[in-house]
Amino acid sequence: MLEITEPAYPLTKAAFTRALMTGHGRALIHAERCGTDEVREEILNAALFPNVYDAQCNGLGEAWLVRLRVAAGLVESFLSQDQGITGELELCLPGR
Repeated sequence: MLEITEPAYPLTKAAFTRALMTGHGRALIHAERCGTDEVREEILNAALFPNVYDAQCNGLGEAWLVRLRVAAGLVESFLSQDQGITGELELCLPGR
């Protein structure tokens, strides 16, 4: 019989990254119990570029990623990044 045991915390960086990519709760548990100093970049990358297996069935995990960003203290840096187009946008319509 297969014995299921809780992962040992803190996770290694590789184990955290794997859990983050697969959407496992152990990434959030690690963040809440052990902190996120060593994995902040991985959390930010996951927030910017979701890497879920099946977004059509499982969604992008937005609420879960928000909890991770809060635990990592990345909410302000995420919201204040000046990315993308600045200034007025012009509509690209045929004939314009």
